[in-house]
Amino acid sequence: MDKTILCFETGGTKLVAAMFDGEARVLDRRVLRRPPGNTGADTVELLCRAGKELSGRLGAPAAIGWGFGGTVDRAGGNPLYCYHEAGWGSFNAPARLQREFGDIPVFVENDCNLAALAEAWV
Repeated sequence: MDKTILCFETGGTKLVAAMFDGEARVLDRRVLRRPPGNTGADTVELLCRAGKELSGRLGAPAAIGWGFGGTVDRAGGNPLYCYHEAGWGSFNAPARLQREFGDIPVFVENDCNLAALAEAWV
């Protein structure tokens, strides 16, 4: 199978984990609801579980892309602030993903910026 990319999207009320192939085709996805009172660390744990489920069936991803619903520290690649949850910016979320999925690249950008990029690309 071609190399796969694990993608996350964290919006206001839902979380999405999806696995894409090298041609940008969706292989499978999971949509989760963000429970009230969750923190950033709780959300990363939910994303890890969903991503592990997908990669367990579809193979280890070559990289992770994450559309984050808030501000992002581009220099460090870390989510900083989200109106929907507390705790972002107090831990290194990409490092947590790398511990879970292996030493693969993790790219984080604001979800709206990524949506615009995807529209332009398609």
